[in-house]
Parts: sequence; structure tokens; C-alpha cells
Amino acid sequence: MTEKIVIIDLGKGSLTAGFPLVTARLSDLENPRPIKITGCLPAAPELIRFYQRWRFIYQELYHTLGIPSRIELEQEDITHVSEVELQEICNQYIYQFNQWLNFAEFRTIDQQLRSALQPTDEIQIILETSDFQVRHLPWQLWHFFHDYPRAELALSQPQYTRKTSVSVPGSKIRILAILGNKTGINIAEDQKILTALPQTETIFLIEPNAQQLDQALWDSKGWDILFFAGHSDSQDQERSGTFKINHQDKVSIKMLLPAFKKAIENGLQIAIFNSCDGLGLATELAQLNIPQTIVMREPVPDIVAQTFLKHFLQAFSQGQSLYLAVRQARERLYILENRFPCGSWLPVICQNPAIVSVSWQDLKRRKNLHRLPSFELTKIKKIGLISLTITLLVCLIRQGGGLQFWELKAYDSMMRSRPMEKQDNRLLLVAITEAEIKAFKNGTVTDQILTEFLQKLAQYQPRTIGLNLYRDLPVEPGYQNLINQFRTQNNLFLICKKPYKNDSGLAAPPDAPLLQVGFNDVMRDSDHILRRQLLFINNSQGCKTQLSLAIKLAFHYLKQQGIQPQTLPQDQIKLGNLILKPMKSDIGFYPKSDGKGYQIMLNYRLSEPIAPEVTFTQILNGEVDPNLIKDKLVLVGVNSISVQDEGHRTPYSPDQEVRGLIIQAQMVSHLLSAVLDNRPLLQVGSKWTDALWIGFWTLLGGVSALLTRHRTRILITFATTATVLYAVCWGLFLVAIWVPVVPALFGLVGAGVWVWRLQFNKKI
Repeated sequence: MTEKIVIIDLGKGSLTAGFPLVTARLSDLENPRPIKITGCLPAAPELIRFYQRWRFIYQELYHTLGIPSRIELEQEDITHVSEVELQEICNQYIYQFNQWLNFAEFRTIDQQLRSALQPTDEIQIILETSDFQVRHLPWQLWHFFHDYPRAELALSQPQYTRKTSVSVPGSKIRILAILGNKTGINIAEDQKILTALPQTETIFLIEPNAQQLDQALWDSKGWDILFFAGHSDSQDQERSGTFKINHQDKVSIKMLLPAFKKAIENGLQIAIFNSCDGLGLATELAQLNIPQTIVMREPVPDIVAQTFLKHFLQAFSQGQSLYLAVRQARERLYILENRFPCGSWLPVICQNPAIVSVSWQDLKRRKNLHRLPSFELTKIKKIGLISLTITLLVCLIRQGGGLQFWELKAYDSMMRSRPMEKQDNRLLLVAITEAEIKAFKNGTVTDQILTEFLQKLAQYQPRTIGLNLYRDLPVEPGYQNLINQFRTQNNLFLICKKPYKNDSGLAAPPDAPLLQVGFNDVMRDSDHILRRQLLFINNSQGCKTQLSLAIKLAFHYLKQQGIQPQTLPQDQIKLGNLILKPMKSDIGFYPKSDGKGYQIMLNYRLSEPIAPEVTFTQILNGEVDPNLIKDKLVLVGVNSISVQDEGHRTPYSPDQEVRGLIIQAQMVSHLLSAVLDNRPLLQVGSKWTDALWIGFWTLLGGVSALLTRHRTRILITFATTATVLYAVCWGLFLVAIWVPVVPALFGLVGAGVWVWRLQFNKKI
């Protein structure tokens, strides 16, 4: 059930002058934006006289009856009064107090609060005032509390702020229990009650000196609860107070100020002074921004103090909120009032409204979590279940291919958004242009012309040559010369194409050495865009080789630098410091991959052009700078639409086709750069790691919706979180790690909307 919070600010004024502007603000933890109501209260100097008379009779009665009390009075101050006198003044005092609150301008506040609240609501009534006389009035006897049995009062200073505290890890709730001067009282009962608490570590300081108390407050393990039993009193109109820690010594908060500050910084949440007249102590602790303090407003009989402590800690440790536990413990004191009049008037909470009231469960969670708005366990379970459900749903849709189109578009967008890179000067591209094709006889590069080209190219001493031209049939004249050239030029590599489905493929030159042949097959996605690189195929049908042209060129080029491939387990290949790992066929990114061959993602090099480029005729005519060729990897191919050579679409050019020569250059440069320049290969996670990633952002979406609470801010929260998601994904992509952005976004928004709708309908 949602906790309601009512903060009543009395503003400037006093009982003698009245309170001209009283403000009530109603809010709850689900929707902290308050409802504001204003009114006023008249002067009531008679309440001051009633309180003074009541306090005098109250104190004198207890001393007359000889009841043990946690306040020390001088013997000569004691006079004789009767219980009848106390009862009469109580009745008059309560009547005058409620008459004052029944003032028309304040009754408006009362009525509007009642119209907005239900009798079953759990309500925190926080009274903001610094007037010490008002703080002593019997607010718990306001008729409002009779009609709302789950409401309880707390006092607050007009000024407060939120203090950040450190949550110190640990398995138990830590309590520092100070058992002070026990003259005339039985504080052993307090010790017994504290010892019986579950899941706690209680350290008892029995009649310590000031140095021992100071040292304990500085404990780096931190304290969750501070408890004091003994004698105490307030001074200076409740602005300060002292408590007696042993037979001789009285200390104040001010005397131990640095130690109390440190204890609060280390996570102190609740201070309980089970002693007399503690409002001055509460005022000083409030100035240090302690979350809440529980004190007795007047001198307290020993039995009343022990009974309250017993019932409060019992209810609080069993899951009741702090406010309900205090109310329940107060009401358990009614049965004692025939022996201890007005005992239920005494306990009061002093609250810092800037900090959410803490529960016993919160104290346990704080051992491992920083102070966050407290969630009930049912909420946490519900958020976890929602996130798991959305994650499974998104993963199932993804595995069925339902998100592949959007994922590939996001991938392409990130690929295009990467910064430009330098040319790969290890490569030289030799392009046969359309004009050159037309200049050849019959528009064909004959075997004789190709032989002359290769011989001329060999004079420039390239390290490796890749011929990306299909020569499955002789193109006379000069076929035999070309075959001889193939056999003598062992740094020359040719291409073939494997048969696949309805494509019969293209063979290598019939008499060419098999070791110098590599396939140039590629893996296109469903949208016909090339994103993967095919390195090996384990069958030898048609085109006999099992290695691609790009991997053969890379192997040969690297061999000249002493780098040779090594086979590792699980189909891994080591090249220098690089380890090639094949993509799994069931990755989430490609849920319907055909599993053809040994594939890796192609990490395109964004440069224009990718490498220096010359024409076929320039090589033939010797019109090329020799330094462009010597010891380089030379790729030869066509740049002409009239010659058979498939075009390919890429993430950089989804609407235009790129010739095979450029694609082969990208593939070779990809491998060489990874080995020699430590340029990373693109990493793609498995479906399980992707599921964890999606689950994280889905859970974040649910938690963000729960934390936001403000309906008008939910869109801003989603937009901000989605922007962070994209920024993280793009940052990882810059270092060649692809994580699913679209499924994570679906999970984030799906869980967020679900949780928000549950909040909107008050079901969470």
C-alpha cells in the first residue's frame, strides 16, 4: 500500500501571536508532486498556560508516587499533587487543543485532507515548526488521528536537506547501544530487549566515558541505529540537550559533533533516546541531517520507556513501517495509563522530510546497496518477472528473424558513421577500365595481352599478385604462354567460383596450379548487402580449392615476413598475434544463417579509395612509379560493366554496386591490417551473450519507469535512456564490438511501458 505523506508547515508565528500562514502538502512515494492546501491558526496563549500547568502536575505526581523516572529533580522542588488533578487538567488541555485546531481557516485543511485520504491509508503527518512550545502540544490527540488509525505524527525543523550517506557492507544491522547512568532506573531491561533482536550486531557501551563513546561513533563499519537509555534533559528552549553517560559525566551532541557527523555519513539512520525530555537532543541531530530520531518529549517512567521500546522494536523488526511501529507501540501504553498517566503522550518521531522513512528491510538492504528510494520486495520481484518476460519475447522474435531487417539497418548506419581511415599502402589496385576494354580487339583481354601484362608486372617485383579475372576458358591467341606464365610466377593467384544452388559456378584455368587458385565467393544477406567475409569452404565441388582468394593472398604476403598460419582447436587459426575464430551459425545477429563455410564479419576500411590505383594500360606501357609496385600486394581486376564481374552492395553503398576488385581489396586489407596493424576484427556475440545484454537494458527500462514515477517525465526518461543505449552501442562499435541495439531498445521500451502502465493503474 502506498504511504501518504502530509507535511504541515506552520510558518512564522507563535502561540501568543498566531500562525498567519499554515501550509499542508500531501504527496506519496509513487507520485511525490504534492497537493498544497493553505490556512491559518489563531493565537492561543491559553495553551501555553495549560501545558505549563499540565507539565508541573505531571512531574510532581510521579515524584509524589515514587515511580522510577528517567529524569533527575532536586528533592526540594517536589510538592504533593493528585491523579485527579492531572486527569482534570488533561481533559481541559485536550479540549482546548482540539478547539484551537477546529478554527475555521485550519478546518479547511483538515477537510481537504480527509477528502483526499482513506481511513485505511498509511499516513505520515510531519509537523514543521521550530517553536518549542508548539512541539510539546499533544498533537497525537488531534481528532484526525482517531479517524485515521494508520496515521502517526513526526516533528521536523523548518530547514532540512538531504545528506548523502555511505552504505557500509555487512550481513547484520549494527546497533550502538549506550547504557548510561542507571541511578534509580532499570536499564538492564533495555539491554535484554535489544539483545533479543534478530539479524543484528549490537555493541553495548555500559556507562562509558566521553572518549569511549567518541571512539565508538567513529567506527568505520558504521552504525544503522543509535540507542541510549539513561537520564537526559533539554535546555535553551529545546535547542540543545545533554545525556548522562555515567555517574559523573554529561555530554551533548555539540561536544561530540565530529563523531556524530561521521556516524551519520557512515549510514546512521535512526537514533533512539529512551530517556527523558529528548527534544533538545533531536533538534541538534536534525541539524546534522540524521534521517529520523525517536525521543520522549517529557520525563518518562521507567516501565513506560521499557514497554514502548519492547513493542516498537518488535513491530519494526517484523516489517511494520517506522511510523506504524511507533503508533502501535504508543497505543500499547494505554493499558498502563491507570498506573502511569499520559504515558502514551510521550514518544515522538523527529523526521528529516528530505529523506524517505527507513524500514527494517531497508536497513538490511542498505548493507549492500546505496540509499535508493525503498522498494517493496514484491515490486522488485514483479520488475524482475516483467523484464524476464519481455527479454524472452524479444529473443524469440529475434531468433525467428523478426528483427533482422532493423538490426542490419542499424549495423549499416553505425558502419557509415565511423571516421575515415588512411589508405592501405601495402596494396596496389590495377583496374581494367571500360575504355581499355573497348580499345582491345573484339573488346577482350586475350591470353597473349594478359601474359605480356604479367611479365611486365613481374619486372617491378611485387610481393604478391591476385588476378580477380575469370579465365575458365582459353582466350586465344596466347593460351599456352599464359599457362606457362602461371606456372613460373609462383606469387600469382587466380580465382574460381563454387557452384551454389542454381549457380553452376566458374572453374579456374584448367592447367593452372591448384595451390595458386582461390575462390572469390561471397556471403550476401537477405537484402543483398555484403557484410560477411567467407574464408574457407569445406567442399571441393567444381572449383577445387577450399580457400578464398583473400586468405591465400594474405597467407602469401605474410609468409614473406615470417608469419605463417597455425591451426588451433575449435577451428581457430593463429596468424602472428591474431586468432581467427569462425562465426557460429546460430548467433542472434543471423538467426537464419545458412552456415556456409568459415565466416567472419567484414570490418570494412572506410577510405576513398582503399588503396592506390593505376590502370592496366599504364602497367603495360611502363608508365607507373616502380615504388607503387615493389614488394606490394597487387590486385588486378575489371572496372567495366561490359566484362563479367558481379557487383556488390555494401553498408557504405547500399544503393550502388561496388566491383569485385574493390571487395577483394577490402577483404585482403581487413586480414593484413588485423595481423600487422592490430586493427580489430569485428566481434559479434552469441545468442546467449546477446540475451544477457538485452536483459540488462530491459531491466533498466523497467527500473527507470519505476523510479521516474512522474507521468509527464516518462517520455523524457525513455528518450534519454535510449540515447544512452545507442551511444554505448556506437562506442563499442568504434572498437569493433557489435552488440544488438534494436532488440535492446525494444526490451527497454517494452518493459518501461509495461511498468509505467502498472504504476498508472496503481498495480505496482
